Amino acid sequence: MSAPDPKTCDDPRRLVYLDYAASAPIRPEALDAERAYEASEIAGVNPNSLHTLGRRAARALDGARRDLVRALGGGFRPQDFILTSGGTESNNLALYGLALGARGRDRSRRRVVISAIEHDSELDVAPSLRDAGLEVTLVRPGADGSVS
Repeated sequence: MSAPDPKTCDDPRRLVYLDYAASAPIRPEALDAERAYEASEIAGVNPNSLHTLGRRAARALDGARRDLVRALGGGFRPQDFILTSGGTESNNLALYGLALGARGRDRSRRRVVISAIEHDSELDVAPSLRDAGLEVTLVRPGADGSVS
């Protein structure tokens, strides 16, 4: 018996890594931008600092936000474009923001519905939402994986 071809999935023992978000190659344009930033005088500078370099970093950050808003078609202010360190922080911010924002506009809105098959970064927010006085309902998927 010959060894299985590593380029095919014919061998059920073959490991297949499916977390593309964690392993996707960086786009050349992004790598070029990162290199330009790292070579600049504001690399690593806190844009909230009041000194000269901090103000330069703030202007660069504001410009990047404007560029991103334009690229996404506008419809919101650049200062409303929130940059996060990753998916977990983004998911937390989205869930808290939507839930507490909706309740703030209408005190009767107290229910948050989350799919039971969401990423842990979303499911782990449920206890904190409950602590904030919200009712959290986890909805389980059907046999086909869809959530109704």
